[in-house]
Amino acid sequence: GRSAEARQFISEVMKMASNENIPVVLDADALWFLALRDEGPALMHESTSHVILTPNVVEYKRLIPVDSDQSLEATRSLYGENVVVLLKGATDVVASKGGLIDVRMPALGSPRRCGGQGDVLSGLTTLYAAWVMMSNASWDQAHIAPYFA
Repeated sequence: GRSAEARQFISEVMKMASNENIPVVLDADALWFLALRDEGPALMHESTSHVILTPNVVEYKRLIPVDSDQSLEATRSLYGENVVVLLKGATDVVASKGGLIDVRMPALGSPRRCGGQGDVLSGLTTLYAAWVMMSNASWDQAHIAPYFA
């Protein structure tokens, strides 16, 4: 939800993750809170944990000021260098320290995702990031999790 309690909960989770050096994947209403200009970018810059944002096109447009650079690189700068952006769409695009990568599937399929498929992608991204971190790998290896999801 988008209540004040939910906003406080997200803030507390981010602080806990930062204290414990746990990566975080944010999707859906969590992205809505980040889009609140007075809080979202500051929360990301205060966090020392690594964050993967998984917006669809509509959510992405909320994350960035209308009069600013709309690029994924600019979004990473706005939210912090510890942020990876996985922009979900007809072609998924991942923006990380290594630059931009278009994630294209060679098999033909539906031109748009069915309901819930983005949620599955976010869940798999979380799973892979956790596996990499549990293996004591560096974040430079963990940030590739969206590529495998």
